[in-house]
Amino acid sequence: MKHDFYITYADLPLSRAPRAWVEVDAAAIRHNYRTVAAAIAEKRKECRIIAVIKGDAYGHGITECTRIFLSEGCRAFALANVEEALCTKRVCDEMNIRADILILGATEPALIGEVGHHDLIQTIPSFDYAKKLSRAATDSGVTVRAHIKLDTGMNRLGFGTFNEDQKIVTVAQVAQISRMEGIVIDGIFSHFAVADETSEHAKKRTDLQSIRFFDTLDRIRIEGVDPRVVHLCNSPGAFTRPAKDLGDAVRIGISLFGFGPAPGVDLGLLPTFKLCAKIARISRLTPGEELGYGGEYKVEKEITAATVGIGYADGVFRHAAGHTVSVYSPEGEYKGPATVIGRVCMDMCMLDLGKTDAAEGDTVVFYGDEHVTCLDFALHCNTIVHECLSLVSGRVPRIVVNDEE
Repeated sequence: MKHDFYITYADLPLSRAPRAWVEVDAAAIRHNYRTVAAAIAEKRKECRIIAVIKGDAYGHGITECTRIFLSEGCRAFALANVEEALCTKRVCDEMNIRADILILGATEPALIGEVGHHDLIQTIPSFDYAKKLSRAATDSGVTVRAHIKLDTGMNRLGFGTFNEDQKIVTVAQVAQISRMEGIVIDGIFSHFAVADETSEHAKKRTDLQSIRFFDTLDRIRIEGVDPRVVHLCNSPGAFTRPAKDLGDAVRIGISLFGFGPAPGVDLGLLPTFKLCAKIARISRLTPGEELGYGGEYKVEKEITAATVGIGYADGVFRHAAGHTVSVYSPEGEYKGPATVIGRVCMDMCMLDLGKTDAAEGDTVVFYGDEHVTCLDFALHCNTIVHECLSLVSGRVPRIVVNDEE
């Protein structure tokens, strides 16, 4: 049976008065890129930034973020899959700018022709995959630039480097790949697992990953394979590791969107993502009342409650009760804090307005203003900012603010 794939939310009309929305601060993104680039250049002048904008640029939007980073001089990007990569490639073509676009995951052989035709860069995580890639590229009449992925301790993807036997096999296989039809080895990389942690165990593990990587790289070069681009560091690695670990490039993701790369590293980054929604209803609840599904929230003293048009299908997690939010008038006047109460519903949630003089139509900021950060929300929900940002769904429209271009 033939199946036709489709993208959810792709056919939704764009409302001019949405119930919930995200403000993407272009000026803050530009500030963060410039700040990170300056810090990297000071540490290792010849090192460049690979902007990691997978997951729809951490929920900000690949198209807009590609445009912003290109205009700031960025010429290298990393995406999760071929679909994301093609989105970035389209923006590059529209702006008539050539950039390196790396696909971090394995691409199905049936799509390798697209990878080669659009001059994308494909990660090779194993020898078997390299053979499939070579056959697919040859059949499609294309040559594919590739980056070899080494597994130095993440245990996710890549050629083994954990011991002498693994290194011998990996070096021999990479040498073979360099002679395969349809493949040009353009780069080699690995990924730190715990570079953002400060324990002695984490530091030793990260040191070991670095040793494994550069030892294997040296052996590969002895075999006559000398990749153009070597990259090992993610955002935390770029600012916690010695300069030699930075290689030719560093992969910067979450720090471009305002979050410090590791504990104790303060770069002066700015928040870029503000999650907002409108108050739809205000009511008074008396003691003994129960609110929401399951009657989980029981009113102990009279409160003013608000119903807000945003829920877990939009990115406010079901267990967000107790999280503090900010209330603003339609004109932008800060009215004070409120608190999420009861179970968050699919499309709505409820607030205890406390002493806030709120009204229907007022704006609620769930995170991203000067009073409540995405990190506050993440910690409250026992998760990380990466998840909070990337799980704000496609039905929540994004609006770019403070764009100087």
